[in-house]
Amino acid sequence: VLVLTEGFLTFLSGRSTASAVRRAIASRTQSQLQHEILAPYLRSKRWFSGKDRAITRIDIREQSEWRDGGGQWLLTLIEVHFSAGDPQLYFLPLAMAWEDETSEEKLRALLPWTLAKVREKARMGILYSGYGDNGFCRALVRAIARGTSVPLGEGSLHFQATGAIPDLAALADEPVYHPGLEQSNIAVLFGERLFLKCYGRLQRGINPEVEVGRFLTQQAAYSHAVPVGGFMEYRSPTGDTIDLALLQSFLANQGSAWNYAVDYLERTLAEPSPASDDGEPNQHAFFMHQMNNLGKRTAELHQAFGKTTGNPAFDPEPATATDLERWFEAVRQDAVQTLDRLESRLGQIPEALQMSCKTLLSQRPALLAGLRPQGLEDGQLMRSRYHGDYHLGQVLRVQDDFIITDFEGEPARPLAERRAKHSPLRDVAGMLRSFSYAASVAVQRSTTERPGDRDGLVRQAMAWQQQTAQAFLEGYRDGIVACPTWPADEEAVAQLMRLFLIEKALYEIRYELDNRPDWVGVPVVGLLRQLENAEKERVLE
Repeated sequence: VLVLTEGFLTFLSGRSTASAVRRAIASRTQSQLQHEILAPYLRSKRWFSGKDRAITRIDIREQSEWRDGGGQWLLTLIEVHFSAGDPQLYFLPLAMAWEDETSEEKLRALLPWTLAKVREKARMGILYSGYGDNGFCRALVRAIARGTSVPLGEGSLHFQATGAIPDLAALADEPVYHPGLEQSNIAVLFGERLFLKCYGRLQRGINPEVEVGRFLTQQAAYSHAVPVGGFMEYRSPTGDTIDLALLQSFLANQGSAWNYAVDYLERTLAEPSPASDDGEPNQHAFFMHQMNNLGKRTAELHQAFGKTTGNPAFDPEPATATDLERWFEAVRQDAVQTLDRLESRLGQIPEALQMSCKTLLSQRPALLAGLRPQGLEDGQLMRSRYHGDYHLGQVLRVQDDFIITDFEGEPARPLAERRAKHSPLRDVAGMLRSFSYAASVAVQRSTTERPGDRDGLVRQAMAWQQQTAQAFLEGYRDGIVACPTWPADEEAVAQLMRLFLIEKALYEIRYELDNRPDWVGVPVVGLLRQLENAEKERVLE
């Protein structure tokens, strides 16, 4: 509870102004502010990425008052320091609401956003994050529409519209909704017209999601990504930028391609397989047609990234011999790190999965020996921008077609790495691995009540996965023709696909070891299949 001293609000005319918030914060000691107010609030949020580290200090780096549309907020940039590792930066808008001037309905709505209770004599209120305030969210959209700038300490906030969404200021008056499920960022919906994505942890530099979204909207005119309407960024006194929020069109959709694929396969596994006149299964025909279309949409995205527009951040470039060696060396290092971690945690893995893990560990020499470029020549390949974290969960079904979303890249990787040009075949590998996960999840759900049918269901799911991968790849190949980043040599295609499938499976093994050891068998088996296929191809040669 923030207890305000006598006369504190008398000086401020008793109003819940931004100045009142500033003075309330200043009334606490550094220790009280970070341990009693800021740290507990941050740790309760999914978008806070420092939960696994001990907080040593929280500094308010910048703060300024902002008034718009009758609302007042204290804008703050806070820096969180830890006992180990680099500090993290967060944007936190703050406001106060008093019980005697705020409806019970609004106070209840602000509970998830509340940092602390506030008391001044017998008067009670709350200190809360402005993101929970509909007025603050509308003010952000209006500022984007106007293209305004707002001081923030020694720096400033800059708002900019792309022109892709007309009547932005009017759309700010749409009903404001906060999705019930908290994500790794803060989401705000305006009716069924706008989607505002406010970033949790901030990183200095250009956010690839904002950069790529603007490129696809304004330069490449790619129609199967969500249009970007504008953005908000912080500019430091030295000219460095940090992206804080992205404004996009809201698209009514039929859910993610992930849910669609898993639900479809689960229904299929629950029913007998009908047969066509020639005895071959035909129940997947429409689904495979859609996966073929997803492959084409993916190829069209890579065609957009393959355009030369004069934008040096996006124009494709030749992949040099140094680039190729660096790609393979990075995966070799991944393999050593992953297998070491797998071996050290073998005792924590369920017994039923240990045999597969031990088999993979025994394949270390073969795995590492195969991670060297063979016959790939300097200048033979091109590299470009690409999605960077591509899987079924990043694709929305819209009117039985597909819209590709979330170009932020893997959040755990540095911004420079996420913005670097590479082979778009990494996206293809990511989607193929996603099909494998979808099959495993569907089997797990189906065997909950039918454990005795597991072997048969696994065979059906594997057949589905192979058909799905084939349909996707056929669509991709049809759409990628003449793209400069598509290798002309089929052997180069095969070699890069092997490399990136291994890279993705290694990443998945590390993720599962850290988060879901019961699931480590999915990427382990997938990697064993990759090694088995590579050995078969070597023997045939």
